[in-house]
Amino acid sequence: MKIFDTEGNEITNPDIEKGELAYESLRVIHTWVIDVEERTHEKVIAEYPNGGKDVEIVIDVEERGHWETRDEEGNVVDFDGIIPDDMPHENPVEDVWGFRRYRVYTEEELEEIAQQKAEAEAAAVKKAEREAFLEEAPERMDDAEMAMGELGVMAASSAASIEDLMVAVAELGALVAGE
Repeated sequence: MKIFDTEGNEITNPDIEKGELAYESLRVIHTWVIDVEERTHEKVIAEYPNGGKDVEIVIDVEERGHWETRDEEGNVVDFDGIIPDDMPHENPVEDVWGFRRYRVYTEEELEEIAQQKAEAEAAAVKKAEREAFLEEAPERMDDAEMAMGELGVMAASSAASIEDLMVAVAELGALVAGE
């Protein structure tokens, strides 16, 4: 399938990072153009007494030609589709030709695409961090429950000082926060 820019020039290697491809179609008409006329002669097979003859037409030079494709305005197009070999040459054949059109992004569109990529990457990093946090959550909860139990034992025994209890509460907070 051919690729054209917005001016109608053919492109072989468009940069997809800097532009986009869109599918377009165009109504075209294929016409058989004769390059070499067919030449024939008659060969008499039988002659009759009343003057009648049976003849055979012998082709000396076969007709040769090519298909020419034009759009509806009559402009010749460089058609890259397939025209079947058995297509009749007598009448023009209407067809729809599909091709792609390459359009270069504007600076604003490139900035927007870069911003969307950055946002998608940031979201992927955030998702990975969240998944890692959730994988560690059961282990952290077990540690937090043990620390709360120890804190309760320390509080129940009058041997613990206020400083010891505050240090234990700070450690418990850090454990729950995942630090």
